[in-house]
Formats: sequence, C-alpha cells, structure tokens
Amino acid sequence: MRGFRPISLILVLTLFTVALASGAAPPAGIQRAGDLQGRFTIGFPADWQVVKLKSGMPALAGVGPGRKGRFHLNVNVVVEELQDPVSATAYARAARPLMAATFHEFNVIQEGPARIAHRDAYYRYYTWRPNTGGELYQVQAYFTAGRLGFVLTGTTVNDPDRVRRDVPVIGEIFETFKLATR
Repeated sequence: MRGFRPISLILVLTLFTVALASGAAPPAGIQRAGDLQGRFTIGFPADWQVVKLKSGMPALAGVGPGRKGRFHLNVNVVVEELQDPVSATAYARAARPLMAATFHEFNVIQEGPARIAHRDAYYRYYTWRPNTGGELYQVQAYFTAGRLGFVLTGTTVNDPDRVRRDVPVIGEIFETFKLATR
C-alpha cells in the first residue's frame, strides 16, 4: 500500500512498550484526553498519567499506576496520514508483515474485524519479546477516517493473571475513543 509507513508504527510500539515500566484496577473516575492537534479524544482512568506529544508518534499515551521498577499497564494512540483512504481491516493487515519481521517471537493470538467505540475497526491480540527480556501481551485496535489511520495499542506483561486483569481495562479505554468533529 503506497504511503503507509508501518515502520513508524513498529518503532513506536517498541519504544513505548519497552520504555514504560503495574497493576491495573479501573478507578472510579475517567479523564478525557485528546491529542494536541484535536483529532480524537480517549478516556483513561483518573489515576493514570497522560502524556501528549507535540510531534512524532504516538500522539498520546496513558500510563497506569504501579510500583517503581515494575511494568505499568499502558495504552497509546498513533495517528498516521495515509496516502489514500483504506478500511481499518486493510490498514491492520498492511502492518502485520512488518510487525512479524520486527518483533522477536511475534505471535498473533486472535484478530479480526470488530465494532469498537461504535466504529468499524480491526483488532489484534498478540505477544512478543522485547530485547530487554520478558514477554509482552498487546491488544490493538485499528481505525480509519478518510486519510487518517489510528492505532490504539494496550500493553501489559504476558502473565495469565495480568492479562485477565488488564485486558478488560484496555477494552474499556478503547471503547472511549472518539474522533473529533470538525
């Protein structure tokens, strides 16, 4: 697909998941956050730290609370300009080969079309091993709107207890994703 830069998506996922270090229980409140360009909003639990970047990828990240030195549950949103409008499914499928070539021991658990946050989307659950050790469990949701591609990525450690506890929190956050109306 011309114009699609999956390498940037791969680098973002790698850098953010490894750099962020975890427990995650959904707190009572939600904080809405949006990127600095006003393209979307998303809701994070009230006790999460939200990071907005002026340039580059991701556009926004939320980091859950946790003990120092331990991995923190996190969700980030990448926004990418596409050469041409494509479906969420085509956008996600274009990223998969590069992810498989870049992520050590990349293993897709489940993927497919979905309806997330009242929008057509494509989801992917997968695991991989960063060079720093351990194994990560990630959940992605791909959305498109015209020539913009959005990738939401939630990351936790690949431990059965953590996955059971954290994946529902990631799903709740994904369901709050809204495109800005202009």
